[in-house]
Amino acid sequence: MDVRLRPIVITLAGWAAVLAVPARAHFVFVVPDDRGLRAEVVFSESLDADPDVDDAPLETMVLEGRSHDGRISPLRVRARGTGCVIDLPGGVTSVGGRLDYGVMTRGGTEP
Repeated sequence: MDVRLRPIVITLAGWAAVLAVPARAHFVFVVPDDRGLRAEVVFSESLDADPDVDDAPLETMVLEGRSHDGRISPLRVRARGTGCVIDLPGGVTSVGGRLDYGVMTRGGTEP
């Protein structure tokens, strides 16, 4: 192997090893119902609610609905067993928001 290529090959092999390990994290997902009148908000690794995750912080989330003409309106987050629910008033075409949660690790150890 050409000596000049060796650092590049080692770097690429290192990145391949790092990227091959699957990363797992919980995210906030807003999943609309079939009729578009309501949406479920879940904190999970998938679009399904994770019963092992404390989703109480979702109630502190700030969500807004945006209509097709650009109007923004606040959306009320309501607790529901696992996850939360928001009503989508007529005309809302997208939902955005913020949840200040911080960084945590599995098992409650310090990150």
